[in-house]
Amino acid sequence: MDWPPVLLFLTGAWFIYGGIVGLFPNYHYRRAYPTSGLAGKNYHVELDENGFSVSGDSCNWRVLWTEVQLKGEDKSVFMFSAKGTIFIFGKKYLTAEQQERIRGLPFSR
Repeated sequence: MDWPPVLLFLTGAWFIYGGIVGLFPNYHYRRAYPTSGLAGKNYHVELDENGFSVSGDSCNWRVLWTEVQLKGEDKSVFMFSAKGTIFIFGKKYLTAEQQERIRGLPFSR
């Protein structure tokens, strides 16, 4: 068997798969969150024009908007990714005014 073409094909397929997955990070985030150890815990969030701080049952974070790598929104949550951590804010806990304020905050991307 001629191995170089097979290895080249497998390497190419791996890179194509990685590129497609990178275009759709929501699937990865939704799959990883339940096993993160953060699900089901209570947290308090303060947002301002510089960033946000999260204080909770087990840990605290301070994140500047310039550190946010990805941001997303769907009908039920706001999601931010920064420094290897996913922050998910449920819209059902926010008033319409608070949601508009979050949409108006500066982001790095």
